[in-house]
Amino acid sequence: MSAPRIYFAMAQDGIFFKQLAFVHPRFRTPAYAMITQAVWAILLLLFWGTFSNLITYVTFMDILFMGLAGACVFVFRAKRKEVERPYRTFAYPIVPLIFVGISAAFVINTLIQRPTQALAGLALTALGILVFWLFKMPKPLSD
Repeated sequence: MSAPRIYFAMAQDGIFFKQLAFVHPRFRTPAYAMITQAVWAILLLLFWGTFSNLITYVTFMDILFMGLAGACVFVFRAKRKEVERPYRTFAYPIVPLIFVGISAAFVINTLIQRPTQALAGLALTALGILVFWLFKMPKPLSD
């Protein structure tokens, strides 16, 4: 149920289809974003054929991006040394390193053991980057 909220926020920021920012007047939920997510989930299930394949695909992508987010802790700490850190990670840098390492191991294992699902996820991500780039391209000035 969190994915529709991401679509909703992206639409509000102008980087996704603006219709997905619609809020249902009675239930105050991102109705079109929720419908879009439901349709996407059905299409994925039909494409993959089994829950096992679908779960592998989804989990691979989740762990990949969570691992990248964990790695960003090191990047931001190195680039922004002057920023106050109101929250401290226990046993830093050991705990984040363990998280990133386990995430990387999972990603590598999935690439080896279930390459179809992993490569499909990477291909869809590449397509998403292309679509995002097209959405963000400056519009040509008309004469």
